[in-house]
This record gives sequence, structure tokens and C-alpha cells, in this order.
Amino acid sequence: MNPNCSNNKRLLSPRLLCLLFVLGAVLILLAIIINNEKSSEFLASSVSFQNGDLVFMRGRTWRSWFVRFIDDVDDFSHVGIVRFVNGVPNVIHAAPEAEVVQLESIGDFLSHSDTDNVGIYRLINGQLFADEASLEAWNYFVRGTSFDHKFDILRDETLYCTELVWRAYVNAGIDLSEGEEDFLYDAIIYGKVLLPKRLSMCRRLAKIVQDGSWE
Repeated sequence: MNPNCSNNKRLLSPRLLCLLFVLGAVLILLAIIINNEKSSEFLASSVSFQNGDLVFMRGRTWRSWFVRFIDDVDDFSHVGIVRFVNGVPNVIHAAPEAEVVQLESIGDFLSHSDTDNVGIYRLINGQLFADEASLEAWNYFVRGTSFDHKFDILRDETLYCTELVWRAYVNAGIDLSEGEEDFLYDAIIYGKVLLPKRLSMCRRLAKIVQDGSWE
């Protein structure tokens, strides 16, 4: 038996194992991404959205982890409001990446690979208020309202995600916070703030979809 041949086999085995490990990790990652895309497509196509519906999501970005850390729960980290434009449902929301209030199709809003949970809520017996709230959100979008990096809920010249939805409904006559507020005291946010969880707890909202399952 050639000793050189035996040595080559021993040298190749760890390399082969490493290659198989990397390949397996890539396949798992692709499967997760494809599954998320299919789930978002299912939600976007199967739910009968209405103006004013709230779309909550939990993400895996650093911003989402920060919101979930300060909220002290493993819950939603972002929220937007549905507005139909030319017969097509869209989501109006405020995110720091865009710097201004933006409008995205339902499919685009839900298709982000960093999203791992979605909840859709609807105002109970109040479609007229929901219609008006979606119009208020649309007006913030049309005006190009900037994102509120200071998370100052006392002013509406700039807005963050929860504040946008809350103010849209307040302007329509409904306080989704039910008079409650969150208080944070850290290096980034100091004082009163509204977190996504606060709105999802509103007793006037009904959860119609969670993780793609009808309630």
C-alpha cells in the first residue's frame, strides 16, 4: 500500500467534512428564506385586507432586537397601517432606513427575509374610523413626514412606526393606546414612548391573522 495515498485520504477527509458542513448550512439558509417568502405570499394573497388594518411584525434586524429588548418581551417590533391605492392594499409605515414615511405593497412589506412573525389586527365594528385613519396615514405619507429618530411622541412633525399608526387613529377619533403609555429611561430613549405591543393590546382591536393562521 502506498503510504502517500493513505496520507492524502486523511488530509482530504477534514476538508470534505468542512465543505459538506458549509453546503448544508447554505441549503438550510435558502430553505428558511424560501419558506418566509412563501408565507408572506400566502398572507398577502389570502387575507381580505381592509383600510385601517394594522400589520405587526417581528424582525431579526438590530433595530427589531433593540425594540424587543427595551419592551422586555418577545413580541412585535414594527407596525404599519393598510391603505388601498387604486384598489390594491398597501402598508404605510415609518422606518429609519427610508428616513420618511413610506408606502409599500403588502407583498413587499411582508417579504423581508428578516421577518419571522406577523400579526394582522382590525378595529372592531368601526370601519368608518378605520377608513379615516388610513386616510390620515396617507396624508402623512404624501407630506413626506420624516422619521422621528428622537422618538418624541409629543410632536407630530416627525413620526416613528407606532406613533404614525397611533396618531392616524387619534386624528380619526380612536385612541388605540387607551390612554396608556410606555416609559423608557436609557441612553437612547428617555421618557414617554409608545411601543408596538401597546397598540396590539388595545381592546378595540381583533386579531384576525397570526403567523399565517386565521383566528
